[in-house]
Amino acid sequence: MQIKVVNGAKSPLLQICVSNPVVSVAAHRSSESGHRMALANIRDRLEALYDGQAKLAIEKNAQRFEACLTVPFSEEVS
Repeated sequence: MQIKVVNGAKSPLLQICVSNPVVSVAAHRSSESGHRMALANIRDRLEALYDGQAKLAIEKNAQRFEACLTVPFSEEVS
C-alpha cells in the first residue's frame, strides 16, 4: 500500500491518495465490478459536506488501484 498526501504552498486543496496492488479476480472470488454503491455514497456525502468543492477520483489499471480524495483545506492559526 502506498499513501501520498499533497498540499501545495498556495493551494486551497488537500489531496490524499491511497494506492494498492490489484488482486486477481480468481484469487479474490468476488465480482470485480460490484455495485459501486459505496463510491456513490461517498461522492454524495462529499457533495453535501463541501458543496461541490471536493472530489473522489478512482483509477485502476492491471497493476494498481488508486483512490484520490481532494478536499478544501485552510491552515488556521490560533
